[in-house]
Amino acid sequence: MLERLKNRLADWLGITRLNHAVSFVLMRDLNVLSSAPKGAEGHAALQAAFLHLIDILKPGVVCDIGALDGSLSLAVRDKALNCEVIAFEANPKTHARHIEALSAHGIDYRNVAISDYNGRITIHAPRGQHEGKTSLLLRNEEIAYEDYEVETHMLDSIFRDRLNARDQSFFLWIDVEGAAERVLTGAPHVLEKTLAVFIECETFPFWQEGGSAGGVADTLLKAGFVPLARDREYGDKQFNVLFVAGRVAHLLAPSLFNANSPLRKGLISGSPFLTTNCEVSAA
Repeated sequence: MLERLKNRLADWLGITRLNHAVSFVLMRDLNVLSSAPKGAEGHAALQAAFLHLIDILKPGVVCDIGALDGSLSLAVRDKALNCEVIAFEANPKTHARHIEALSAHGIDYRNVAISDYNGRITIHAPRGQHEGKTSLLLRNEEIAYEDYEVETHMLDSIFRDRLNARDQSFFLWIDVEGAAERVLTGAPHVLEKTLAVFIECETFPFWQEGGSAGGVADTLLKAGFVPLARDREYGDKQFNVLFVAGRVAHLLAPSLFNANSPLRKGLISGSPFLTTNCEVSAA
């Protein structure tokens, strides 16, 4: 009842229309005015911007979701020795291969799939392909899989005991092959404590029942995040977007005025008129 009353009041005051307009302008600027080059160059610039945000916003916990070999976790550990780094990798073979090395660097590396419920889940690793293509979802192509049943949890459940702490804060790196919206669905309370999100998105239906870039953006905009920059790692079919919580966006101003800061380079990492027309093979 109260929620309906709030929505009607927002409509009457024009706040809903204003939110829609602001959301459109933010996404237009992200995709048109700050167009990154395709491939590894733009992706590296966006990752550097994410790591630079750690210096500015100083999160207590960085979650590497879909961690694979933990390369992002290691980069975070090198930058922020006092930051807690928790990496989640669903593929048990991948986890077994890297657990010793990552644990030696103080990274909490867990063989857990992050999703929108708690229990057991079947994951699918395309046979004969890179382990990084392991997903909660089946692909939209005829392909053989190695299937594994693994433990799955929502982020809200994993961090339930920490969410009431006033100074608790998170950074999220989400690379889960089409299942990003499921991760976000299971994390509404964690998102309230999250300062930045680096998230892989798709506009091409690589997976059955996969999410979309528009759905991811809509969820994060409604949760109070603003998009900072994106890459074109695989053109416009599969790419990453960096969001920051609106309540801390003002803290980024000094870096935006510094032409040498990784954050500014991540925002101005290319022009759509300078990139090639070739597509990089995605997913």
